[in-house]
Amino acid sequence: TDTRVILSPILVDNREQDPPPATRVMELKSLGHSAKVEQLEVGDYSWMVDGETKFIMERKSVQDYIASMPPDPRLSRFVQLTGGTSPLPNVVRALLLEGDKIPRQSRWDTDSLDTTLVALQALGVIVVQSSNSAHSAKRIAQFYEWSGKEEHKLFLVPVLPQLRRNYSPGRYKAIRTVMALEGFGEERSGDSVKA
Repeated sequence: TDTRVILSPILVDNREQDPPPATRVMELKSLGHSAKVEQLEVGDYSWMVDGETKFIMERKSVQDYIASMPPDPRLSRFVQLTGGTSPLPNVVRALLLEGDKIPRQSRWDTDSLDTTLVALQALGVIVVQSSNSAHSAKRIAQFYEWSGKEEHKLFLVPVLPQLRRNYSPGRYKAIRTVMALEGFGEERSGDSVKA
């Protein structure tokens, strides 16, 4: 059996600005990876692993990250469109955080920044850090390479929540399957699955 992992090209959103998408594609290609520009529905970078698991990466500078905290909708939009508090099955979402300098006039400090990153990771968003925009291409390439290793596929299996009530084996499986859909908890899934 063939155990090689198949990675699609890295898609770079055509709305990226720093650097321009064509520049980022050239940087990724110079690191030995296939990449192209497309308009992405969500995120700044995306690729598929074995045609089954989709990686979606949002890039933010520290300054942009702080500015995108609620009530600003930008970061919330990324989280909601990729599954909210229950990540979508076969979707791996990541935040690429550029830089480490918190703006001087900011009410934020390192501890408050770290606390929000921990909260984001608790929602299933992987945090990847780079020192600056130039370093980001290398970090994207490293994460892309990591996602393509057979031994890492174990980490890509979605974990569905345990059910609180007892069901017959067939109904249990059906309810857990429906719970993978956004907005379907145990009760709503149970109601939608015939007994």
